[in-house]
Order: sequence, then C-alpha cells, then structure tokens
Amino acid sequence: MHVTPAENETYRKFVSDLATQLGVFDLNGIETVWHYTDGNGFLGILQSGRLYATQVWALNDSKETEYATDLFKEEVKKAIVEQAGKDDVVSFFQSILEQVKETPDNPTQGISKFYVACFSSRPDDLNQWSKYTKASPGRFAIGFYPNGLNREPNSTLYRVIYDRATLEAAVKKVVYATFDFYMAGLTGERAEKPEEWARLFYLAWDEWIYKLAPLGQGPTVG
Repeated sequence: MHVTPAENETYRKFVSDLATQLGVFDLNGIETVWHYTDGNGFLGILQSGRLYATQVWALNDSKETEYATDLFKEEVKKAIVEQAGKDDVVSFFQSILEQVKETPDNPTQGISKFYVACFSSRPDDLNQWSKYTKASPGRFAIGFYPNGLNREPNSTLYRVIYDRATLEAAVKKVVYATFDFYMAGLTGERAEKPEEWARLFYLAWDEWIYKLAPLGQGPTVG
C-alpha cells in the first residue's frame, strides 16, 4: 500500500514543474546577490569563511514557511465549499485539514527541515538595511555570485515569490493535484482501506509539496 517509486517520481515532477512555472529558478540577469548583515555577522563570516543558514523557527520572522501553509489551508477550505455535494471529495479535503492542523503535538514550524539564508538582488535596499542590521553596530551588504551558492549538494538559490495572486493560483493547483494523485493511487487493496491510503499518500506527497513552502512569502513592509 505504500507509495511506489514511480508515484514518488510523479509527485517530484509536479513540484519541480510548478516551481519552474513560478519562476523561482529564474536568476537571469542577476550577476550578484547581496547578503545584508550587522557587524557581528560580518565579522563571523570573515573569521569562519562560512555563511550559515538558520532553521526557520529561529529566524526573526519565524513565519517564513507558515505563510504558504496558511494559504494551503485556505484553498483547501475553498475547495470544500466548491465541491459541496461530492461527499468523497469533501471528506478527503477535511481529512487533509486534520493532517495539517497546528497543535502542540504537531508543531509544523518546529520540525521544519529548512535552513535558510536571505539575499537580495539590490546592493542598496532600505528594507534590507532596516530588517537585518539591528543586533550590533555596523551595516554591511556582502556580494555573492549566484552560481557559487548553488554548488553544495543540499544548497539551492531560489527567487522568492511575493505576489499573493500568483501564490494563490499555485496553491490551488497543489490542492486539486492532492486529490487527483490520491484518487489515481486508490486502486487494489488501497481502495479497500481508503483512509489508510489517504494517510500514507499524504505523508509522501507532503515531503514534496513542503519544498514549495519557503518559495512564497507575504508582502514585506518597508
């Protein structure tokens, strides 16, 4: 009943294709990206020769991935309304809401797999100066070549999407793909235990769609 390698590959391709459509890999024309930091951060980078990423829960804004998760929940609720009268569809989406519910036993941010470092394409960005340079004296913007940040096996540079309409359209695709992929796999012994298949499917599916979470953020305030 477990998700097959072929199904996993289908899920991976969906997520990769959607990310490409969103333009998160499009760094054309960006020759340098800038990391803004304060005096302590700058000194640490110089002394260690390293740039450390931070687990999202420890960021100044700990909602870095929660924004996309909230959009997902909103679109699932809309889908429940849109599909009213289709009991199997509504029941499935309601079960998904249960699985993504934030509870003390399921602290989605606390168990996040993401470690992030932030960059800007602008070498002199007022919003960045004010947001990342308050901890200690000194303000610095350090330039990096994008290709250099992509060279580590588990490190990838993405363009973050801030436009809410674009994000809502993408999340809606994810929501309905969630149901479509679930139904595509509901065959054989899985059809005899649909609730168990829904649970196992979503565990595997979530491993892929969760990778989209840091790629969409709410509007920034300057």
